[in-house]
Amino acid sequence: MENLLSCDGRRFRCKIKGMPVEGKVRVEGNKVYLCQNRHDGSEADDKLGYKYSWEVTSGLELNQVTGFKILHPDTAEEIEAYKDWRVGDRLRKKDGSSRTIEVIFRCGELVVGKFIDTGRALTNYTCDELYEDGYRLIVDPAPEEEIIEVTMDEIAEKMGVPVERLRVKKEK
Repeated sequence: MENLLSCDGRRFRCKIKGMPVEGKVRVEGNKVYLCQNRHDGSEADDKLGYKYSWEVTSGLELNQVTGFKILHPDTAEEIEAYKDWRVGDRLRKKDGSSRTIEVIFRCGELVVGKFIDTGRALTNYTCDELYEDGYRLIVDPAPEEEIIEVTMDEIAEKMGVPVERLRVKKEK
């Protein structure tokens, strides 16, 4: 949970009670909430524009949260504002420089990177120093999720019931 305390405002994807959700992490004091539009739980003071919040201060699994993943920023505004570099992130100066840095170590605010083209390590920087020097996150496009089409006959066969007994209902 200590890791989530430093993720205020970060986007996430997970399952709450088995249902897929996406939203943003909200930290208020020492409490952590998953703000999203699917599951109503303990109320965060600021739900970051979402309808519900789900408290996970006591742990993800204890609060029926599985498959939790922090997502990288994907909009131009999020990328521009992002400066919470993590190991494995790739950075490039926004002035168009072709030199790319990969973050190879992070401890607190201390960041160590290496140039991809030479493999040479940089001196120690803070996240703010790299940002002020013009470095920005390089975001690879997200892979498109595969759409799986099924027929009612296939569902009925899988569930072992006649197709006439199937009824599709909207998730709550």
